[in-house]
Amino acid sequence: GYLNTFIGHTAGKLVASGTGNVIIGSRSFAAADGGESNNIMIGADVGTAIDHDDADNNIAIGNDAMTGGEAAMTKCIAIGGNAMNSTAANAPTGTIAIGYDALTSLTDGLYNIAIGYEAGNFATTTAASTFIGFQAGKGITGTKLTGDNNTAVGNNAGLLMQGAAQQNTFVGSAAGDSVTTGSYNTAIGMGAGAAVVTNGFNTAVGRSAVSEGDCAANTGVGYEALKVSTGGSNTAVGMQAGVAVAAGANNTCIGANAGDALTTGDGNIVIGHNTATSAVGVDDEIIIGAA
Repeated sequence: GYLNTFIGHTAGKLVASGTGNVIIGSRSFAAADGGESNNIMIGADVGTAIDHDDADNNIAIGNDAMTGGEAAMTKCIAIGGNAMNSTAANAPTGTIAIGYDALTSLTDGLYNIAIGYEAGNFATTTAASTFIGFQAGKGITGTKLTGDNNTAVGNNAGLLMQGAAQQNTFVGSAAGDSVTTGSYNTAIGMGAGAAVVTNGFNTAVGRSAVSEGDCAANTGVGYEALKVSTGGSNTAVGMQAGVAVAAGANNTCIGANAGDALTTGDGNIVIGHNTATSAVGVDDEIIIGAA
């Protein structure tokens, strides 16, 4: 090959017809022995197992980043120690991992982006997911994340997602940080949806909305809306709307502090600022109008 730069003990030592590679670091790109081209590898043991003629246009910086294997890894970026270093014989395209241990467990998942320290650390076969922030979507070492289409943006957002958890969207520091296998949840705001664990279909928008109960199919929009809910199918819109609803289900509270004393009642409709039901456990009341 030509237009190659190799610096370091055994760096790129086997490249044959490949062109335009820049390889700096001991043992980096050491297995590539064909037409691998236009790769940039900087650091010790970077891309050390990449060995496919079509493994082109990759950038890897950081010790042990993008280890690779006998597959056509293309157009990927891994920056940070251990970033995206478990793909082995799989062939990711366009995957981006930036940060120490970012996507370090990823095997054959496609179309993923992880930016931040340990972002997406224990995702394995997950696909089309985005993790941005310190330990965003980190997961756990036991049951690694395989579910697809998750988005976690913010410090510790989606921190514990694992197994088949899928189609979750968490935006904000600690948003959805307790979700393990729950799916189809949306939490936007600091600490939103923070206590949902295995349940799904929740929408929480606002700081600490739907944040202290593992509930299902709730919609809380506003600061602390449905904060402690463990019941299901509640809708609360407004600052602290339905804030005390616990086991209650099928309630609708609209307006700042609407239904804020309701706890166990079911099927109530409360509309208006500070509007309250007649009792904390009443069922099937309709109250409209500010207090």
